[in-house]
Amino acid sequence: MATPLSGSNEALVINRLRTGHVDRAEAFYLTAKEMNDPMAGLEDQDFWSIQALLLMSFHMLAKSKRNTAFTLLGMAARSALALGLHREEAMVIFSIEEQNERKDVWRSIFVMDRLLSCSLGRPTAISEDDCSGDTLRPPDRDNEQAWTYSTKTVYDYNETGPPAMEAAVRSCRQIGIILKEVYQKRKISTRLAQEISDVCQTWPRALTPILQWRQAPNASPSQGVAILHINLFYCHSVILLTRPFLVYILNKETQVHGGQFGTRPPRPLDRIEKFGETCVIASIHTTLLVQNAFEAGHLSRRNPVVIYFLFAATLVILASDFAGLYKIEMTNKCVVNAISIMNYCAECDQQAVRLVYILSSFRDVVVQERLRQRQSLANGLALPSIALQLYGVQMTQQQQQHASLKPGGLPQAIDPLDAAPRLHQVPIHIYPGMQTAPLDESTIGYQVPEHLQHQEMQYHMDLGCMSPLSDQEFMHLNQELPLDMSPFMSP
Repeated sequence: MATPLSGSNEALVINRLRTGHVDRAEAFYLTAKEMNDPMAGLEDQDFWSIQALLLMSFHMLAKSKRNTAFTLLGMAARSALALGLHREEAMVIFSIEEQNERKDVWRSIFVMDRLLSCSLGRPTAISEDDCSGDTLRPPDRDNEQAWTYSTKTVYDYNETGPPAMEAAVRSCRQIGIILKEVYQKRKISTRLAQEISDVCQTWPRALTPILQWRQAPNASPSQGVAILHINLFYCHSVILLTRPFLVYILNKETQVHGGQFGTRPPRPLDRIEKFGETCVIASIHTTLLVQNAFEAGHLSRRNPVVIYFLFAATLVILASDFAGLYKIEMTNKCVVNAISIMNYCAECDQQAVRLVYILSSFRDVVVQERLRQRQSLANGLALPSIALQLYGVQMTQQQQQHASLKPGGLPQAIDPLDAAPRLHQVPIHIYPGMQTAPLDESTIGYQVPEHLQHQEMQYHMDLGCMSPLSDQEFMHLNQELPLDMSPFMSP
């Protein structure tokens, strides 16, 4: 999994290990397995054995053996509970250094537990109600602090490690709440989503400046990986919270749209639409985060965390594009980059090979659907625009000219894509604390289209500005949530 800089001393060591006749990673795993053989009993488990089980779990996840990873993590969590790593009062007999080590291991197990739960759709192994003190509750930062940005490259892991762990724990706590309140109960309302989003908004304001996503182009390798991971966790928590609303809109459009032509009046789904838009924007930002890390050379070929988050986000983008809900300026670029990165990972990861096939097949279906629509338009058959029905978008002057009568007296059909609302790839929607901070395009790893640089924002996705519906306005997820095949539907 190591991705050292080319030509560095670390790269020489890693390359030598990889070119050897022995798979060092597998050898280390087998040694740890022999020392932690569950058939020999777990009565003599110690702190080091919990660390070994955690590493074994992540190794199995990286090798696409998810059931084994899930089992090993359960063993690590139970052993940690037996040693009292979840209780603050059990820490007093240890030194400060040992207390910090035990807290870091417990928090790492917690993050891994939430990751497996949301990716596999399985119950969590750790309940926050059983934890005491600050084992999972890092000290609160000033959430009202002003957002500042200045480029700073940090090479000391001790400076980036602790705040990165705190940020990951904060995101995973929100993921746990979303899994419990939304996916476990299989229903959601805008009131509940609003309450959770209010808590989610405190995350970016509490994030230390050296871990802001804007630091990625100039970050050191350890800093860049930390920025990638914690921002991916946060964006995925936003996707998990808002994805049911997008699925709801897609399902409604599928039911109403089939076989009917012509323009229908818009539906009163304003609040639901805003959550759906936020899901798409968070997915776009996820792909851009991964692309920045890839271009900076920080992305490993075998990273199950990045692969899962990227796959789930790309499915959201493709589904939105397939239904024509929004006109996203960078859709093609995001999808092409995502598939390219998946191919990069597929050289060492069998799971990535499977995901490349799924994304490529979905992309081909989207392209075929667009061709079908354009052929229908060329034949004079006006297909209804899903986004036009939802938003009641007024035609621009250019569209009205295209809609002028043909010589034969028939109205010219309008491309539904031209009427779809435009989304902008500016992550201030996801980071509410940065609403007033303009993007400095010289510091980010992707280019914003020139025609968007001076264009005003048409949609403002600050979840805090949404007024909730009444308690009676609920959406029920009638479909059974798959556990594995489709992260777009599963938690």
